[in-house]
Amino acid sequence: MLMRMGEFRERVTENLAGLVAALQDATGRRSNEEQEAWRASLPIVSRAFSGEMFQPLHLYFGEQGRLSLEYRLPASSSWCDMVLLGAHAGRAAATVIELKHWETRGDRPGPAEGLIDRHGRLDLHPSEQVRGYVEYCRYFHSAVRQSEALVHGCVLFTNGLSTGAYRESPHKALAEAFPCFPIDAGRAPRQLVDYFGSRLSEPDTSFAQKFEAGWYEQDRSFVRNIGETLARATARPLVLLDNQRFGFALVKDEIERAVFATEARRKKVVIVEGPPGSGKSVIAAKVWAALAADRRLATGRFVLTSTSSAQETNWSHLMRLV
Repeated sequence: MLMRMGEFRERVTENLAGLVAALQDATGRRSNEEQEAWRASLPIVSRAFSGEMFQPLHLYFGEQGRLSLEYRLPASSSWCDMVLLGAHAGRAAATVIELKHWETRGDRPGPAEGLIDRHGRLDLHPSEQVRGYVEYCRYFHSAVRQSEALVHGCVLFTNGLSTGAYRESPHKALAEAFPCFPIDAGRAPRQLVDYFGSRLSEPDTSFAQKFEAGWYEQDRSFVRNIGETLARATARPLVLLDNQRFGFALVKDEIERAVFATEARRKKVVIVEGPPGSGKSVIAAKVWAALAADRRLATGRFVLTSTSSAQETNWSHLMRLV
């Protein structure tokens, strides 16, 4: 949900219930816990970004800067709480923000980087969560790749002010790269202002719109190298025998016709059946390798997935046909 900073503040102040309802419709998340988190954290963030300390960055945080609330990463089931979109030093820039309305008193560093001991049980460190979002955007987001945009990320704690456990060993390097900032009653720490001042300082409407409408874009050279490696006859783990080779030829032909046919393309589901040990997984890997190395897929949007939400979509489509 893309909007200007001024619009965000206005909706939070004048119609928070309507904004929460819109977020529910956009995400499909309607639990009371989710509603309460939005109602509690969004006003705090809004007040923090409008504080006097952000006046040096008024060009961005005043009115014209863009932010995307509950942004769904392309070809993914993951949602970013907030992405600030603009520019810095002449380059397009995005900052992913994870909002945590957590009570952090008593939390302790976990046994390894990325794990936090929260209320007596292990949980994912929010900075580790943000690192995943940032890396995904850097490597796979069309607007980021095409604009060579800068992408950073941080965590805003809107309830707990005790964040030492999140910055102590073994999380020091993680928290330096993707820092955690406590904000209380709309007051932003100086470090947060400095953080944005060196990463996001100017509006960039064009990039914000491209980011919001962006798609998943694989690094074709990387995928093709893997595919060519797997497709080579010397790749012994993927050797096919007898009916496996026959099945591979049938499946490959069916998929190629679905992908490369000149007529209007329609959704198609190919089911490979066989008893345990018959080679279904090997056939699937071989077909993937053949498609990944196919030079006819050098341009355009094409996503290769394994088990994911895409599988649920395929099965739903199949069930509608029977």
